Amino acid sequence: MTTINKTVKLGYIGTGIAARELHWPAILQLGEKFSIQAVCNRTRTKAEDFARLTNATRIYDTVDELLNDDTVEAVVIAAPIELNYTLVKQALEYHKHVMVEKPLAASVEEARELLNLEKQTDKVILLAENFRYHPAFREIAKIIAEGQIGEVFSFFWNGYGRLIPGDKYATTWRLNNQYPGGYVMDSGIHNVAAIRLFFGELVKSDSKTQSVNSEIGTIDTLNSLFTLETGIAGQLNLCFSANGYKENRLVILGNNGSILFENETVKVISGNVEILSTTYSFFDSYRNQFDDFYNCIRNGSKPVSTFEQGVKDLEFMM
Repeated sequence: MTTINKTVKLGYIGTGIAARELHWPAILQLGEKFSIQAVCNRTRTKAEDFARLTNATRIYDTVDELLNDDTVEAVVIAAPIELNYTLVKQALEYHKHVMVEKPLAASVEEARELLNLEKQTDKVILLAENFRYHPAFREIAKIIAEGQIGEVFSFFWNGYGRLIPGDKYATTWRLNNQYPGGYVMDSGIHNVAAIRLFFGELVKSDSKTQSVNSEIGTIDTLNSLFTLETGIAGQLNLCFSANGYKENRLVILGNNGSILFENETVKVISGNVEILSTTYSFFDSYRNQFDDFYNCIRNGSKPVSTFEQGVKDLEFMM
């Protein structure tokens, strides 16, 4: 009788900021559920640094070498967006479980092809969209579904900040983006995932995009007004070149109350009375995401964040 090692042995393709600062702390919180065995990055020194951090024993110069490692049963892809399509295909050809960072692909067409591949494999395929795992957003969805603020009729989400060359998120592949939408796509896809979690699918939209600072990519500003299938009207305003002002604030209006999300805190207000105020940890979203990946692999559960959701996110954003 074969005994299955409960620890999932991971290979990492891409060892940048997401892997180092977001994924690794989450993996540590999960004890012995995961062990990083092998790493690969197009910049060898970054792979070596990540291997030292995670105690990975093997560093590969090519993706095929890593995928050909029989000790690696699952891979995490945290690479530039335009590489997702090719890397996911390669991983599935080697029969590995796959977690890939959002957005699913650089185009709707590539995302749909990956969805078709997902239907043809028995491996666990999970889209790393941490907003679907964020406890604050799960709570907001629950509040809306239970009718705690009555019927929602409108919402407003503003995300303003400033990125400049030299910022840690101003990576080369973002500054010279080979995918549509620039920073608006890379970051705004998170907002779209949450909006869909709360309110459903898009019916129509009127949007304007701008490049205020061409040094940080093709598009850095979005102003969008849209209607969802539920009849709710909403606004999403994003700017990554805001000089002197910073905000990440979501306001949801219902006929019996309102929800405010700001600084990782969810507040429910009715009349002039604050009836709920709870602060959540953003980093719990990554822990929950990896815990879901583990449970799908070891316990056969279905992922919360699927390729089908990823396709719909991209369709909405495009």
